[in-house]
Amino acid sequence: MRTNAWPYRDYVIESLNQDTPWDEWIRQQLAADVLYPNHPELIPALGFLAAGPWDHSTAATAQTTFDYIDRDEMVTQVMSVLTSTTVHCARCHNHKFDPIPQADYYALQAVFAGVGRGNVAYDSDPEIGRQRQAALRLKQAAETRDVGQLQTITLQQAVTKWEAEQGTGKPSWTPLQIDTLLTTEGTELKPSPEQLIEATGPRPATENCIITGRTSLSEINGLRLEVFRDDKLPMGGPGRNDNGNFHLSEIVIEHIPADQSTPQKISIAQAVSDFDQSGWTIAHAIDGNTTTAWGIFPEVGKDHTAIFQFASPLKLKATDRIVVHLRQLHGGFHTIGKFRLSVTDQSNPQLALLPQPVQAALAVPRDQRSDAEQIELAAFVASQFAASTLKSLPPPSYVYATASRFDSLPESGFYAPWTAPKKVYVLNRGDIAKPMDEAQSGALTCLGHAPSRFSDGPATTDLSRDDVWNSEASRRVALAHWLTHQENPLFWRSIVNRIWQHHFGRGIVDTPNDFGRMGSLPTHPELLDWLAYQLRRQGGSMKHLHKLIVTSEAYRRASDNLPANSSIDPDNRMVWRGPTQRLDAESYRDSLIYLAHSIDFQMGGVAAQWFKLGPGIQITPSVDYSNYDWTQPAAHRRTIYRFVYRGIQDPFMEALDFPDLAQLTPTRSTTASPLQALALWNHDFVLYAAQELADYFQRIAPEDPIDAAFQNLFLRSPSEAERITASEHQKLHGLASLVRIMINSNEFMILQ
Repeated sequence: MRTNAWPYRDYVIESLNQDTPWDEWIRQQLAADVLYPNHPELIPALGFLAAGPWDHSTAATAQTTFDYIDRDEMVTQVMSVLTSTTVHCARCHNHKFDPIPQADYYALQAVFAGVGRGNVAYDSDPEIGRQRQAALRLKQAAETRDVGQLQTITLQQAVTKWEAEQGTGKPSWTPLQIDTLLTTEGTELKPSPEQLIEATGPRPATENCIITGRTSLSEINGLRLEVFRDDKLPMGGPGRNDNGNFHLSEIVIEHIPADQSTPQKISIAQAVSDFDQSGWTIAHAIDGNTTTAWGIFPEVGKDHTAIFQFASPLKLKATDRIVVHLRQLHGGFHTIGKFRLSVTDQSNPQLALLPQPVQAALAVPRDQRSDAEQIELAAFVASQFAASTLKSLPPPSYVYATASRFDSLPESGFYAPWTAPKKVYVLNRGDIAKPMDEAQSGALTCLGHAPSRFSDGPATTDLSRDDVWNSEASRRVALAHWLTHQENPLFWRSIVNRIWQHHFGRGIVDTPNDFGRMGSLPTHPELLDWLAYQLRRQGGSMKHLHKLIVTSEAYRRASDNLPANSSIDPDNRMVWRGPTQRLDAESYRDSLIYLAHSIDFQMGGVAAQWFKLGPGIQITPSVDYSNYDWTQPAAHRRTIYRFVYRGIQDPFMEALDFPDLAQLTPTRSTTASPLQALALWNHDFVLYAAQELADYFQRIAPEDPIDAAFQNLFLRSPSEAERITASEHQKLHGLASLVRIMINSNEFMILQ
């Protein structure tokens, strides 16, 4: 279920409205992450490459087979849509009809050998995106000890400021004086005179410890949690799990003023620890997510410390109380065996857990520090600043897309990120078990406008930005430039043919995905070339091309069927009359709610689900389209904003020839079947829409709703005979029934 696919849909609509140049638009959809690194709001463009079907079963059981199949979907989609070629026919052998050798097909597969598919993080606000990317680069510089980045004047000034803020002494800690100890699952907590707390008695799978105490300090800035090893615990503790570990899901700290009984939650600004288990960091103990936690495995049998710095100082009276909740909800007996809580009034409590190299550098006078000590300090300050910046930013958005930054893709047991493009081989007769020569990334050798094989070198002349360029990125960038080249005839002709098809119902080439030998010949080849030239000359403006077509004499001709012309050209291939098309499924549905003035013009956002979702069987959900309540506000959104399951069609839309989304559908079929007639007459949405329309006509023209119906649905007044018949029908069956007849008529459903 691709719940994050909708940002790509919104990107497409916005790009069309803005008239993004055709060639630039395609470059964005193939390589926005590398061509436009300073525009993270363009990341949804990469949803294009991820839009194909996903073979979950093969991905889980046969990774190599899945890789080839998944890349085949990308190659087929890109080349069929953008160049109208059937490159995928060369998967098992040289193309039988077109000059496309098998090596070209696998060269295109190699282009996509380094991308994965998943929920990719991005920022819709460019400024936030720039701040996040800057923080991530700073974090990476700190981790890799990048001397050039860490010795910048700005960062050195930040180090000086940070050092001045820390002071010279480590914070002193005062143990919390225990008043009460409670648990929710039966663990017995025993305090000692040193305020150590030992967990004894039953060992439940989960536990929530609630400790209430006092302190003589008048102000506190942080709390320290110490967990201790003990030979009585498994593996020496400090946890009660058999392996000595524990998992602290959440820590919640509260303040109860002396004159109140209601606790006030204390905001925690930062948490640090002396050791974090991989994937179970101390940050998880304050993230509000009880499914994450802090752990210390494999460093068991040792004491450990975590410090929680408050967002602001807490002023206290002598009789105020502090309440600490230690929520240990992971299960499997991952609970703490022995611990102590302390507080401090010093302003930087996390100073006590500074890494040893940082503490050593701070102990040396500033003008006597070695280069290594200065780098160590700068790396620590950079990592702290980066972490603080990332925490202050709003969470990123997600789009289901491809990415070369694999850390943003979800890991699973069968689909793990990789760090470099996988090797692709030309397969003997397409057999996975019979690899031959390794494929070099590239495109079609039959076109000579640009080199057909790509290098894995830098994808840009701006070599200072080597952090975003790698061999995978250079391949997609090279393909994007090869496709959108000004002299690539297939690229410009293909989109012109599709736009012509949109307006006339049939393309100049009526096989829009196949310009090859097995496709149709163009009816007007010179016109196709001239329109492609006009699109390119106007900077790729599709709005200009639309205007050029709809203001043409060919488009404005009457759609009357002249017998003399029809006998010669019954299919109107020569465009001797204007186009005649039936409303497609989406247009029909939207027309009904638009004419009833109940359409929701809201743009963008999460898709509307016009069904009831039941429990799934494995990964296939149960979808009920038959009992949806059409009075809900979401039912009035335009059809482009509906949620569609690939492979589980809406019966109403399917009856109106909405295509199977598991297949590329360059041309929609137009059918007339009994099921279609039944759907248009009896479907619950049609019944609901007919009543809405009738109510609207009655409301705007209570004296003559029949005339209002004809004016709105047919754009004309009824003839006298029609008025008599319509009035009789209204009297017998009601206005909604009359409307239902009218919206089933050819005059409403056929554009001419």
